[in-house]
Amino acid sequence: EQLPGDLTVAIRTSELIMRTMEFPTADPEELSSMVGFQIDKVSPFPIDQLAVSHEILKPTENGALVLIVAAKRDRIDEIGDIFQQKNLYIHSMDARVLGWLHLRENEGHLEATGCEILIIDDEIDFALVFLSNGLPISIRSLHATLNEDGIVDELTHEIGYTLTTLDAEHNLPAPSAIAIWCRQNPSSDMLDQLKEKSGLAIQCNDLAALPPLSKGIIARALRTDNRLELIPREWVEHEKNKRLQKKFALISAAIV
Repeated sequence: EQLPGDLTVAIRTSELIMRTMEFPTADPEELSSMVGFQIDKVSPFPIDQLAVSHEILKPTENGALVLIVAAKRDRIDEIGDIFQQKNLYIHSMDARVLGWLHLRENEGHLEATGCEILIIDDEIDFALVFLSNGLPISIRSLHATLNEDGIVDELTHEIGYTLTTLDAEHNLPAPSAIAIWCRQNPSSDMLDQLKEKSGLAIQCNDLAALPPLSKGIIARALRTDNRLELIPREWVEHEKNKRLQKKFALISAAIV
């Protein structure tokens, strides 16, 4: 009936639009307007139907490299309603895949230089992630599992297409391997096919070797600035007003 502390909801990649872009400014107000304009260009949904947020990955010489994330607003509201029925207020909304990336970096599995290709399959999310010098430059969801028919062809197509697209913008070095992070090891036949068709070495890693995903999400939620936040602003204002009303009622009762 009760959950003490602040509540954070982590959303799977398939529910999100995620883009990494470089902007010619790091000013928060200017970034917010530019982010909205850019996501409106790539989203299949109108901007007024989206909850949009961003976080700065690193400052650049002329501005900042920024991760943009958007979700359908009706989906956000649906999640909020589920918790509201239990009288629970959601303090924060994040992306599951970013929790895994945080844990991987924190546990020392991050390559600080070069181009990395990650496949993350935790049996809820199936994400294809490209990193450049340790920073995510592309995060995509695939509606698949590692052991289903046709997955090798789908992966090699997506990897080849994404590398071609990213190389024009980021001038990426050639990746040396594909790192798979999953719950259950894929079949040896699938791994052999992926190695042959991609021309890259395959590294298999067990997600159980990392701490629980909740630890990564909590660590991100505890950051006080520059973090993704998909909570709609009106939710925050509504909760502030509720707390002020409660405080006012207590003060009034004390005075009486």
